[in-house]
Parts: sequence; structure tokens; C-alpha cells
Amino acid sequence: MKKRNNVIIILSIVAIALFCVVQFVMLPQQKLQADQYNLAQQEVSTHDLQSILPYKNKYMGNASNNINLFNHLPLGDLKRSFSQNPKTLTFEVDFDGKSTDIQDGQMKKEILYSATSAFALIDNLQIIRYTYTDTTYIVKRSSVEKLYGNLHNLLNESSWYTMQGELKNDKDVDKAFLILLSN
Repeated sequence: MKKRNNVIIILSIVAIALFCVVQFVMLPQQKLQADQYNLAQQEVSTHDLQSILPYKNKYMGNASNNINLFNHLPLGDLKRSFSQNPKTLTFEVDFDGKSTDIQDGQMKKEILYSATSAFALIDNLQIIRYTYTDTTYIVKRSSVEKLYGNLHNLLNESSWYTMQGELKNDKDVDKAFLILLSN
């Protein structure tokens, strides 16, 4: 009986120790990693292509798909609303704040990135309108195609990372943004 009680005590101590390791070491590390990943998803240069590939669609008429795509892109943390016009193949993102609330270079990168992502993933989308309370940016598929060529070719890891790398240089971003808004 005494041996059995000792085994129960030892097993209880091991169980409590394992519980403490899981609760106080492993779970906080997992939460920290998840928080770091989510933070990285709000940055153009570290955004994960795999997180948006599920939103690939031939037609832009699927509103929930389009909204979920934009919610998984940088600028996804800003308060905004969406509308779409399937007749003109236009998707609109209406932000509640001013464009000046975001750093100019960062806003340009995020518009370039989100427009490129949306056009690469939604085959018949032709226009995206980003409206802030103080300005509106209209981006056309043809402008993004001038920058990157066939957008379907971007949907592999190496091409995607190359495109993201180009968005790290502010001068390249300024040039690309001018091309983006030229049509």
C-alpha cells in the first residue's frame, strides 16, 4: 500500500510539474509567436502570401471573399467599410480616417501591396478605389500589370518575395506609386 501511495504522489508531482510547464512556458511562447506573426502580417515586407491564397477567386462578385481578403492584408487593422460594383468590376475601400493619419511612404506601400494582391487573386477585378476622408486613390489593373506583368506569375513564393523586396526602397515605391495612379 505504501508503494502504491508513493507512486500516486510521484505521478501527481509529475502531472503538476507538466501542467506548470505547459501553462507558464509553452502557452505564453505560443501566444508570443502568434502575436509576432499577426504583427508581421500588418507589414508589407513580411506579409505571408499563404495567408491570402485561400481568397483566390475568378470573379469579384463574391463580397465576403473580397472583404476577407482585404481584412488579411496590411491596412486590415484600420476602420473601414467596403462596397463593390460588379457592373464596373470595381471594389471600394472607404477608410474612416485621413490619409495623413498614416505615414506617406507606408500608405503608398500598403496601397501598392494590397492592390497588387487583390488583382493577382481576383481574376476579373479591374478597379480598386481607396477613399479616405481627405483624398481618393483609384488603382486600375492595367497599371499594376504595367509594373509586374502577368499577375498570376506573382503567385509563387519567389516572385512574391521579389515584389515585396521592391517595396522596401522608398524611391522605388514612389516611382511605382506614380505609375499606379497614372491611368
